[in-house]
Amino acid sequence: MSLSRLKRSFKLECLKTAATDWLHFDRSTSPLWQILVICLAWLYLCSLHWHNDGLWFQGDSPRHASNAIFWKDFLLSVPVNPKEFALSFYARYPVIDPIFYPPFFYLLEGTLFGLFGASPFLAKGLVLCFALVAALYTSAWIRRWIALEAGWAGALVLLSPGIVTWSHAVMLNVPAYALTVAYLYHTREWFESQLPRQFHLMLLLGLLAILTYYQAGVIVFITCVWLIALRRWHLLKNRRVFLPIAVIAILLLPSFVLVFKWAPIILGWLTPKATLFWSMRQWAFYPNELPRLLGLPIAILAIAGACCGLRKPRWRHETVLLTIWIATTYFLFSTIKVLDARYILALTTPFVCLSIIFVLSTMEWLKERFCGRKTSVQAGAAVAICSIVVVQAWLASEVKIHNVKGFEEVAVFLEHAASDELVLYDGRYDGIFTFNVLARDRDFQRGVVLADKLLDGVRFERVNNGQPYDLSPQSVLEVLKTRAGCEWLAVMVDDQSEMSFESRCLRDALGGPQFKLVKSFPIISPRRTARVDLYHLLIPVEKPGYIDIPFKKIGNKAIYRIRPISKKDR
Repeated sequence: MSLSRLKRSFKLECLKTAATDWLHFDRSTSPLWQILVICLAWLYLCSLHWHNDGLWFQGDSPRHASNAIFWKDFLLSVPVNPKEFALSFYARYPVIDPIFYPPFFYLLEGTLFGLFGASPFLAKGLVLCFALVAALYTSAWIRRWIALEAGWAGALVLLSPGIVTWSHAVMLNVPAYALTVAYLYHTREWFESQLPRQFHLMLLLGLLAILTYYQAGVIVFITCVWLIALRRWHLLKNRRVFLPIAVIAILLLPSFVLVFKWAPIILGWLTPKATLFWSMRQWAFYPNELPRLLGLPIAILAIAGACCGLRKPRWRHETVLLTIWIATTYFLFSTIKVLDARYILALTTPFVCLSIIFVLSTMEWLKERFCGRKTSVQAGAAVAICSIVVVQAWLASEVKIHNVKGFEEVAVFLEHAASDELVLYDGRYDGIFTFNVLARDRDFQRGVVLADKLLDGVRFERVNNGQPYDLSPQSVLEVLKTRAGCEWLAVMVDDQSEMSFESRCLRDALGGPQFKLVKSFPIISPRRTARVDLYHLLIPVEKPGYIDIPFKKIGNKAIYRIRPISKKDR
C-alpha cells in the first residue's frame, strides 16, 4: 500500500473515531448531544418573551439601540469634527450616549441595522446570541475542568432568572457576560498550557469585553488574583507577554480619557469608595439578590458545592478558582455607589459550576455508600442535572418582564403627518419614543425635542443672566413659539401621580385654544392607563436653528447651543 493511501486511511479512521465520540449517547459525554440540549434551552428562552422588542428598560435599552444607529452613521460619514457631529446628532435625537458606553456591541448592532434596517428585535436577537455563547462556554468549562458528563449543565445558564430578564432587553450586560466567561476560559487555558494561541485569544476577548461594558474590567482583577493564587506571575516577565498587554492598555486609554472628560459624575458612581466599606447595606445587597438572579435551587446548591469542593481534594483546586472569581467580583461591586444585580450577571457561570460539583459529589457519595464501585455515577448525575434543568425551566417561565408597546404607531403617524418637523415630547418612556422616530428617519428630516431638557436650558440661561425663572402656561407657550421650533407635541398621559412643575405647566398650556388634539394613541405599559396625546400648535412657530441643551453628566452648569444634524452633515 502506498504512503498516500496509508495517510488517507489514517485520516478516515480519525474522522470515524471523532464522529463516534461526538455521537455516542450512552456514555452521556457526547459534546454534540450536550450542545443540542443547550440549543433547545436557548430556543425555549427565545420563546418566553418572543413579542417583547427589548426596549422595556426605559433609559438604557433605547439608548443602546440608538447608539448603534449613531455609530453606523458616524463610521459612514467619517466626520472631520467628531465632537461636533456627536453633539449635533444629540441635538436632533437626545437619546444617544456614545461616550459613557464603549462601542464594540454597537458596531455589531449597527452592522445588522445597516444590512436589515433599524429594528429593536435585531438588537435583542444579538443579545440572545451572546446568551447562547455564554452557555456554550460554561458547558466547555464544565467539560474541561469538572466532568465530561456534566456538560449538559450549560443549559442552566440560559434558564436562570437573571439571564431570562436581561437577554430579553437591549442591554450590554449579557454580551459582557459572554465575553467575560470566554476571556476567563482562555486565560485559564493559557495559565495551564502557556500556548501563544490561548494568550492571543485571551487578549482579544479581554479587549472586546471591556470595549463592550466598562464594568467588565473586573476581569483584570480576577486575572491578577489568579496569577497570585496559581503562582503564575513569572509569565509577565516574558517580553512577548508584557508588550502585548501594554499595547492593549494603550488602546483602551482613549476611551477612559473620554469618559473622564465627558462623564465625570457617572465615573464617580462606579469608582470604589473607602467610605462604603462600613455600610452593611452595600455588603448585604448582592447576597440578597442572588436567589432572584440565579434561582433559589442554583444558589443553594452552589453554596453546598463550595463547601464540598473545599473539603475534597479532587474539587479543591477548581473550587478555589471559582471562589476567587466570585469573591473578587463581589468585593469590587460592593464598594461602588451604584448597586445593581445585573452587574454580577457573569457570576452565573461559577455558581452553576459549583452546583454541579455538589451534584457530582453527592452522586459519588451515594455510589460509595449504597451502590458499590462498579456502579457509574454518570447516569445518576445526568438524572440530577435534568431534574435541576426542569425546575429552572419552570422558574424561567415565571419570570415577568415589562412590555411597552404603542410608540411605533406614534412614530409611523408622525412619519407621514410631520415628515420634516421636530416633535416635542414630554412624559415617561421618552427614550422609546425617540428611538422609534430615529429608526424611521434616515435623512435627518425629523427630530425630537425633550420638554425637560428644553425648559432646563431656558432656566439655566435666565438664572445665569440674573433673570427670574417664573414658569407659567403663558411662558411655556412663549418658549414653544420662539425656542422649541416644534409645531407638533406628543405628551404621555398615565396614572403616575408624580409630575414635575414644568410638566404641569406644559399640560395646562395644552388646554388653550392655540393647540389642537389630533389623535390619541394607547400605550401598553405596566401602568393601568397610558396613552400618548398628539397635539398640533396652530400659531406660527419660529425656527431658531439651534437648541440649548444642558449636560448634567458633565456638571450642573454645562450647556451647549447646538445645531441639529442634517443630511448634508453625513
